[in-house]
Amino acid sequence: MTKARQHSRITTIISTVAAVATVLALSACAPTAHNAGTTHAHAGSGNGGGSVPGPKLTPKPKPLAAPVTRVTKTCTGLVPAPALTTSVGVTVPVVTPPADLEADVTFIQDGALTCNWSDNYPNDRQLSSNHLALWVLPDVPTASWATATPTLVLAGEAKTSLIAGDAYGWCNPGQPSGIVCQVDTRVGTTWLSMEVESLSKPFTTNDAGLTHFAALINPMVAAAGNASFVTEPKWTNPAATAIPATCDALIPDPEIDTLAGVTGVDSIGPDLFDQPSLAEYWGAETNIGEVACDLASADQANAFFPMVVPGGSWAWSRTVAADSSQPGYTTVPSLGTQAVEYTDENSTTLDWVRGGNLCRISVTLATRSKEPAVALALATYMNTKIPS
Repeated sequence: MTKARQHSRITTIISTVAAVATVLALSACAPTAHNAGTTHAHAGSGNGGGSVPGPKLTPKPKPLAAPVTRVTKTCTGLVPAPALTTSVGVTVPVVTPPADLEADVTFIQDGALTCNWSDNYPNDRQLSSNHLALWVLPDVPTASWATATPTLVLAGEAKTSLIAGDAYGWCNPGQPSGIVCQVDTRVGTTWLSMEVESLSKPFTTNDAGLTHFAALINPMVAAAGNASFVTEPKWTNPAATAIPATCDALIPDPEIDTLAGVTGVDSIGPDLFDQPSLAEYWGAETNIGEVACDLASADQANAFFPMVVPGGSWAWSRTVAADSSQPGYTTVPSLGTQAVEYTDENSTTLDWVRGGNLCRISVTLATRSKEPAVALALATYMNTKIPS
């Protein structure tokens, strides 16, 4: 059973390696604090020469400003067009991929920088385009990096000194159609994750491919090592309430058994290759304290994916925009004024705001007609664990 997420180009590249070695919205952001604004009551003119106070106006809080990237370099500033052209062999334009709500919100809230260049984006995953996909994630603790690197290795990447930083890389040499390489490296506490492909530059060895792309990648790593590369402080949502720290605390497996009427629900672990990059799961999600659970019944005929993005209410408008284009879209008044539902070919999904936090539950059941009721029951239970 596949989790209802968009697969990225990275997924396809890694999956070719995973066949041999089987095993991977919202960026900490704006440095200014956002306080409630005030309006001022103006005195009105009264009778008999006296003054009478005007009506008292209720202060209206300012909408919470969305977080922004904390990386001081822009995409084009970090990757000059001439360098990219030389690296892949042709001019590659900047592109804006379709929104991946879950990954986008996580990366944006954590202050990351995401960049894409492609001359044939729809076919990037088929390895038939010249492209560079880049994620730059600040403030990645050593513990998160140490947890991620074994999976990088299982995905085919190997420790390399050809790329600067604490680098791991993988290429597919010997392809007459060109070469694609995937690189992850950490310099200081900044994680750079990327995939780069050239259709016109085949190489016979992995190291030859990495050596070729090092001329493009190493200046990025050098820039990331500068003290001014990331701004502080991290963005926070002052209105957000505390959320449970673990899946068991948010929604215990026995509770799902009861509410869903299934047996043997347990964690199946995240589909790590169903992420835009490992930098999301072990980087951005960990940095912001997101709780994302991947659960299924013993026979895996029923699957449950609850998620809470702490402080993620800033992204409600983009959440609604994404959800409203889905089949079966409707509001869910019982969960509040900011709550919607949709049912597609994979599952029933509820998105809502609780205590300044962005919440989601996706449910796939063997009996599909039961999905909306079960999803609502689970969402209602999750709300008991999150203060309003």
